[in-house]
Amino acid sequence: ATGILLARADRGTLAIIVSETAAGMLARRLIPLAILLPILIGAIRQGVEKAGLYDPAFGAAHSATTFMVLFFAAIWWTTRMLFHSDSDRIVAEQERQKQERQVHQLNIEKMAAEKANKAKDDFLAVLSHELRTPLTPALAAASYLAQHQDLSPELREEVTAIRASVQLEARLIDDLLAYSRIIREAQM
Repeated sequence: ATGILLARADRGTLAIIVSETAAGMLARRLIPLAILLPILIGAIRQGVEKAGLYDPAFGAAHSATTFMVLFFAAIWWTTRMLFHSDSDRIVAEQERQKQERQVHQLNIEKMAAEKANKAKDDFLAVLSHELRTPLTPALAAASYLAQHQDLSPELREEVTAIRASVQLEARLIDDLLAYSRIIREAQM
């Protein structure tokens, strides 16, 4: 019978006993006690009865009570161990789920930040082009007017200031365009 029980460790009763589950731990602790405890208590009972310390009727009652108390204590001890093991497992599982939620939330925030960053870069590129377009004729007109000799010195000074401001604005927009190109190339 023991050979049949031990023949297949991957299924049946032995699979439960050797498993790392709560059932396996319970079986490994209680089955040997269920077998060995009555044998030990019976041997002690026979020795005490042969020594004449008490009669067989008291010995039977005492053996049964001793077995119940010891087996109950073993069950209680094993149950406490299983309770603590399950409590630790539940806490660990809750912590793992909490970490998964945090990672998921971070991924969502990262995707949102990347989307916002891309929208900002696209906006800068479009804005730069849209701002550059009207500056070209303004710069051409200011340069054309600055070259005319028939303008008064005050007006020529104003046109020169306008041309310098438009050129500065154009350089700023060129820098903005260069920045948006660098960002796009870095993202590729």
